[in-house]
Amino acid sequence: MQETHTGKMIEQIGYVYASDISPRVKYKLARKNMYFSNNPSVVMISYMFVAETELMNIITLIEGTRYKLDSKKIQSLLIV
Repeated sequence: MQETHTGKMIEQIGYVYASDISPRVKYKLARKNMYFSNNPSVVMISYMFVAETELMNIITLIEGTRYKLDSKKIQSLLIV
């Protein structure tokens, strides 16, 4: 898997849990498509993915603060 394109991309993305891989890859590709796609529908869907991910980050921040998690732990859970 490390020799494939997908495996190399996953290696570059830092993740804490295996369930974080999919949203992080989706976020990275959406950001790329927002800037480089000529198709308006692709840009709109990419914008929706980025907005959804940012909302998930806000929820993570609120929950981390509420449950008094360490700031390093909260930062590792954010999708950037």
